[in-house]
Amino acid sequence: MSNLLALPLKKTSVIPVAQAARKYIQDNLPDSNPDAFKWDFKQWESFRKRTLSDVIHVDLIQPFLDYHAQLVFILTKLPADIGLEIPYSLAFASSNTRPISLSNIVYERCAVLFNLASLYSQIAYAEDRSSPDGLKTASKYYQQAAGVLKYLGTSVLPRFYKSLDDAEPPLEFTNAFINSLELLMLGQAQECAWQLVLTRPNSSNSIIARLSTQVSIYYDQAALSVREASPSIKHLFPSNWLVHIQSKALHFDAAAQYRKANEELEGRKYGQEIGRLQSARKKAKEGIDIARKGGASASVLNDLNSLLSAVENDLKRAERDNDLIYHQVPPSLTSLQPISPASMVKSDVPSTLTDPQSVIQRDGVIFGELLALGTRKAIDIYNHRKDGFISDEIVGYAVELNEEIDAVKKSLSLPAVLDALGKPISLPPSLLAKAREIRGHNTPSLIENSLDVIEGLSFRNHSTLEEAIGILDDEAEEDENFREGHDLERPQSHEANSDLIVKHSRYLKVLEQASASDKQVRNKWDEWKEIIEQLCWDEETLEASVPSPTVVPGKNTSNVNQETRRCARDLRALLEKLEDLKNSRSQTVQRARFAAESDDITSRVLREAAGVEQWTEVQPTMFEDTFEQEMSKYDKFKSALEEGDTTQKDLLSQLRERNQALIASRQDDPVVKEREHAIQSLELAYHKCKEIEANLAEGTKFHQEFLALLKGFKDECQQWTNQRSSELELITRSMTSMSLDNSHKETDSNNPLTAPLSPSELPSNIQGLGLPPPDSDDWEELALPPPPLVTNRSKTMARGGR
Repeated sequence: MSNLLALPLKKTSVIPVAQAARKYIQDNLPDSNPDAFKWDFKQWESFRKRTLSDVIHVDLIQPFLDYHAQLVFILTKLPADIGLEIPYSLAFASSNTRPISLSNIVYERCAVLFNLASLYSQIAYAEDRSSPDGLKTASKYYQQAAGVLKYLGTSVLPRFYKSLDDAEPPLEFTNAFINSLELLMLGQAQECAWQLVLTRPNSSNSIIARLSTQVSIYYDQAALSVREASPSIKHLFPSNWLVHIQSKALHFDAAAQYRKANEELEGRKYGQEIGRLQSARKKAKEGIDIARKGGASASVLNDLNSLLSAVENDLKRAERDNDLIYHQVPPSLTSLQPISPASMVKSDVPSTLTDPQSVIQRDGVIFGELLALGTRKAIDIYNHRKDGFISDEIVGYAVELNEEIDAVKKSLSLPAVLDALGKPISLPPSLLAKAREIRGHNTPSLIENSLDVIEGLSFRNHSTLEEAIGILDDEAEEDENFREGHDLERPQSHEANSDLIVKHSRYLKVLEQASASDKQVRNKWDEWKEIIEQLCWDEETLEASVPSPTVVPGKNTSNVNQETRRCARDLRALLEKLEDLKNSRSQTVQRARFAAESDDITSRVLREAAGVEQWTEVQPTMFEDTFEQEMSKYDKFKSALEEGDTTQKDLLSQLRERNQALIASRQDDPVVKEREHAIQSLELAYHKCKEIEANLAEGTKFHQEFLALLKGFKDECQQWTNQRSSELELITRSMTSMSLDNSHKETDSNNPLTAPLSPSELPSNIQGLGLPPPDSDDWEELALPPPPLVTNRSKTMARGGR
């Protein structure tokens, strides 16, 4: 079993290359016919298929190099994503792990390079290292594996990351993972070189120690790269790989100390020899411990045990000789001088990777006739820049200048003010709309009707409240009349109905406040009625009623009006100049647009791109000088707009000045002030009308809701009065029954011959008297005379005499 490692291949499968490439060209390159690239589609699929062999052989290296070279060229013609899903398994994936698929040609290139490195490592792994030639070959292939990984990490992964648009790359294509594998390959290449030196006679212990140190350093750096990686990357490696690498690092550290000890022995430095041997023993034991616990291969563990056995034998001999003969003091392990490393290997990047053009002849490249991606991007960038310049610097600038003119004219109410000077001035549209609203709804009539409705509701509310208190007054009078002839213990009316009286007072106060509000609304209507009714006039009559400052030609005019005419004439001239400026600007914009539409930079870009090395990836930045030269032809249009801007600022300044003069000429015109006052009055009348409508709606709602409340209060008073009357009736009956009982007792006591009879002794003809038996219920049904009434009592008793 070999004591070295080999990278496994990333597995993939056949994918529809031709179908995806054809669809991309058809959808995105209208100037290219997909049928013209049938040979290219077939070649792409053929090159890829040659790399899918599972047989590890040196003859498989060239197909990988060829396919990689084609991918380099393809990526100068097509973008990374053409809609082709490319699946690859993880290198150390188990059988049930799903492959990672990306629609990315750069991902395909990364995987091809990884598999090329894997192929180099497996060829090296399979070499017979029992001969010097086998060791040379193995070391060479391990160095080439390291070189491919280095090229992948430094030259290809950056572009791959850029093509992902900030998405996370697959973990196997992170710098930490690739760098650790590169260091591992270098370590194994150095180990083969070290072993080759061992086969040579007369190889000095010093050289071997330095070579061993470098082997240890490579392995230790690889192990450190794995340990410092994130857990997700660390878990990509098989569990025994890190153990293998760490054991190897300790093995060659111990081997270097062992060889250095032999050198010290040759120099008769017996104490130093013992120190080196002790250090070698310590490192070897650490390596054995890690290898056993981590499950390293038997070959690795055997190598460590063999080394430890040789070290311990030499250490026993050295310590015995030193104790008996030399008596040198061994140094501590920490004071031993480091051994200078010596490397015989490097990351050997195959020249065909850095120079893919050397692999394929010019007529054999895929998509050789397709316009380079960078060239197409350059054309698109120029067109985008040109369109942006026309849109922002020409059209946008012109629109901005025109909007400035329109904004100033709007702020000055031009030319509307000038148009109004020569014809009767119409009322503001907003006022006319308000007048139409008032007229259309016949609002004054509605207001009059609402006032009548509120007046009626208010009267009903007062009447209902008066009826309710009248019910309480009637009950109080009845209660007082009864009390004059009887001793009555129940509360007087003004005490019993105190809650109802409080409610009455509160309701009465509310009604008084409502009446006051109603009166205010009525007064407001009386105050504004006339002008609100004016809003109901037809528009012609309404406009005629408002004073107008229009200057009528042919009539005598004041000096102020003459000044107004001069200002108006100047303003019209300035407006005409501004309009001419806008027309000239529009023509400039049209010429710029026409120039942009006929501007095609394709031929020039193609000429310059033809001068670029075919296999060089064309970048749009290569054409910046060309872009600047071509864009300069649009500067004249912008200059014309800038000149117009300067002229426009001067004209707008004059426009504001003459408009201010116009305003000043009209400020002293009394008709203007009268008109403003009239319009303000009409505007205010409209708002007062809406205010009155709102007041009336609120008042109507209040009185309607309050009427329902007062009716409830009236019912409450009636129920309370009925309850008091029922109580009085019961009291009257009770007093009548007691009077009859007392009368019978007085008759029996005055007749000594008469003794009380038992019910059984009563004469049977008692019915003849027309009275019911004493124990009969008919006594309760006899009609009793009403209590005496007091007719001349004040009704204020219901309210406690108030």
